Amino acid sequence: MTAHEAPSQCLAMSTTADEIATQPELWRRARRLLQEVADLLPAPGQDVFIVGCGTSLYMAQAAASLRETAGHGRTDAFAAAEMPHARRYDVIVAISRSGMTSEVANVLSRGHAALCPDHRGPRWSGSGGRGRRHRAAFRR
Repeated sequence: MTAHEAPSQCLAMSTTADEIATQPELWRRARRLLQEVADLLPAPGQDVFIVGCGTSLYMAQAAASLRETAGHGRTDAFAAAEMPHARRYDVIVAISRSGMTSEVANVLSRGHAALCPDHRGPRWSGSGGRGRRHRAAFRR
């Protein structure tokens, strides 16, 4: 540390370096998890609603953009509190880092009937924060 660097700057640099160093393993883990939940992913051509809050909303927006750009079908991403009641979807994808975000849980427990009126019920996969299972897809 130089005389001009504050201790917090060094800590931030160390944290950033640590985060970068974990990326290869995190990408390998993501690939393994993808294989576990591949059957839950929406099929090409399905209308998909992705919901999240905070950073999970940013992930939802990125996924929606990538899916539409790839030509896989209409994909909308909204904050859980801004659920579009006028549209219908084939699949709802909820993203929650902890698996305990109340707004996202409310969409899954109440909103799915309005968004996917002909759904077959949730299909669960994966485990959420604190050991809770939380990934579900509602499909027609």
